[in-house]
Amino acid sequence: MLITIEVISKVLDHLKPNDRLAIITFNHAAYVVQPMKKLIELNIEQLKNHLSEISADGGTNMSAGIDCSALAFETDSSVINNDYDNRI
Repeated sequence: MLITIEVISKVLDHLKPNDRLAIITFNHAAYVVQPMKKLIELNIEQLKNHLSEISADGGTNMSAGIDCSALAFETDSSVINNDYDNRI
């Protein structure tokens, strides 16, 4: 889990201010750690600190994680425009 958090932190350093980000975790269920927002709207250091508190436990309900991630895109009206590339 530590490597995952380190990689996400490094990715955050390379995203552009207008890039959008949502972070979803999952074990036996899915949880929204960070709702979909532009990076410019986020406190990146605070988000990194929050990420460092996440730990691995429970099951591996990957389906719940994928469903929750897809919902993050579907409910964000700003990404409905087809000019965007959406990555889950």
